[in-house]
Amino acid sequence: MKSLFVGNLNFQTTEADLMAFFQPFGQVGRIHIVTDRETGRARGFAFVEMPNDHEAVKAIADLDGKELGGRHLKVNEARPKGERLRAAIAADAPALDAAVADSRTRITASPPASRANRAGNLTNFNRGTIEADF
Repeated sequence: MKSLFVGNLNFQTTEADLMAFFQPFGQVGRIHIVTDRETGRARGFAFVEMPNDHEAVKAIADLDGKELGGRHLKVNEARPKGERLRAAIAADAPALDAAVADSRTRITASPPASRANRAGNLTNFNRGTIEADF
């Protein structure tokens, strides 16, 4: 069983639309369109599970870059959560120079003036330094 990531979706795309798009390549097990927890609005990507690996590889090769709902889709094999997190950290690594000081983490960067962290707390940036309590 392969899980496929489908990105750059039109926000009005439905599970039925994706089913019709992927079915010519083989059996589709499950479709999950990711939505925002607070608003319920689609976030523009989905995961499609296909039980047959060969059919999934064929779907990736043929559908990556194809248009659906006026947008060119990005279709590839979904990565496990831990791998996605490592890739995101690696992508930010060149911009960050981390140093740890007692109970606070300080990260030197070139950020915008302020930004909310995952908990929704405002994080202040002072001369390229991020100060956040964890």
